[in-house]
Amino acid sequence: MEKETEVFVRYMKERYCITIGSPMVELRDGWEAVTIYHEEIDSDILTKERLKGLPDPLLFLLTSHEEGNQEWVFSLIVNSNEPTKWYSAYCLLNDEIVESEILFEKYLN
Repeated sequence: MEKETEVFVRYMKERYCITIGSPMVELRDGWEAVTIYHEEIDSDILTKERLKGLPDPLLFLLTSHEEGNQEWVFSLIVNSNEPTKWYSAYCLLNDEIVESEILFEKYLN
């Protein structure tokens, strides 16, 4: 399992008691990478203060899955030139932020 997927799976299990990878709940499309410049980033996801000192642009690695009528989107925010350097993560449920600036390190081995 990719490190990114492992973080997402553990996060969903610990925070929302959702087991991803079971026959009932699967990652829908894997991961997608999107480059976003600071001025395009919603301050609910990363505050202007938090953006200071981070490279511009940033790379957002996104994945999603559906469970019933719920669509979850999880994103890792990483260095666009060094994708193994992660800065933060956030989670959306049905297009609403449920948690921003997730401490992803707690979900790593």
